[in-house]
Amino acid sequence: MSDTPVFMSYTREELDAQYDPSSAVSDIADYVRQWRELSATAVDRYTMHADLRYGDHEEELLDYFEPETRGAPLAIFFHGAWTRHDKSLFRYPALSLIPNGFAFATINCHRVPDVPLDVQLEQAREAVEWLLSQADELGFDANRLCMVGHAAGAYLAAMMVTTDWTARLGVLESPVRSGLLASGVYDLEPVCHSYLNDSLQINMNEAFALSPIHHTPSSPCPLVIAWGENDLSEFRRQSREFAAAWRRHDGPCNAFELPATNHYDLSLEYCDPEGPIIRALQSLFEEPEDE
Repeated sequence: MSDTPVFMSYTREELDAQYDPSSAVSDIADYVRQWRELSATAVDRYTMHADLRYGDHEEELLDYFEPETRGAPLAIFFHGAWTRHDKSLFRYPALSLIPNGFAFATINCHRVPDVPLDVQLEQAREAVEWLLSQADELGFDANRLCMVGHAAGAYLAAMMVTTDWTARLGVLESPVRSGLLASGVYDLEPVCHSYLNDSLQINMNEAFALSPIHHTPSSPCPLVIAWGENDLSEFRRQSREFAAAWRRHDGPCNAFELPATNHYDLSLEYCDPEGPIIRALQSLFEEPEDE
């Protein structure tokens, strides 16, 4: 391996390590087991409509969990890992979001490198559009969407937040009213220099065009941006810098670090209805107390 830096002060080997969170835990299989078990609990506890098709391709499916009350806002979840995993492992955020007044959907898109990243992004947008078209039948408020994601899913959720929905949908106001992002990647420039680009196959121009940090909307919605104290340095830096960019454009943003928490621990915070990230999301909608 060369000792020449490829991004900031990182060599290629060091940068590869920074974008491989599984290298920082002893056994990722234990987290996968917990995702599966918690997702099974969510299916048992709430009413789910599985494998709803939002597009023509075999991977263009989503699961939808009914809210406890019709007309609830909808939280749309994008799971981590650009190249693997399935929505069936990521039904568990329903355990925290439904008791806090949301409907919940978890999305499958084609994985990269089976499709280019821009195609995956377009599928995510099509899933959002399909859900909006079904709002009356499914029972949620089409004017109150929250984009939620972890890791690569936080990247997809951030891209949904920065999409110009007013132009795309031909409406006066975006239906996306909030976002909850955890341990995400918001600038693809360093990714271009890492092993991840073996799958993503993007150049620097594409990295700029597909990075949410460069496309803050003119009227940014409120965001919660979280990361773990024991996240890898690049995930912590990316989170702080995206929060700073959001605030520079007058976007409301509650950005914070969870103590003694690693990348995968943070994914499990999505099943705790009283946990810090869910409390932070709920606080976006609370009226300030009178002094």
